[in-house]
Amino acid sequence: MSKPTMRDFARFLTAEDGGMSVEWVTIAAACMALLLGTFAIVSGGTENLATDTAQLTANMDVANGFITPVPITASTDITAD
Repeated sequence: MSKPTMRDFARFLTAEDGGMSVEWVTIAAACMALLLGTFAIVSGGTENLATDTAQLTANMDVANGFITPVPITASTDITAD
């Protein structure tokens, strides 16, 4: 094997082979970092919202029927005004 020369070094610096792979790896890493950062920020708010909703609905009373039932007959008008 011969000793590398300045011409070999210049050819190495100007070569574009493999550059696309490096770009895709960098873009994928940036997307993953953005995804993890977004998840870290949003997860705290989502957890708080779920806790607040659970506390609010735990104290609600649910009726087991209608208070005053309305009989439906053939003459009942159910069309929108």
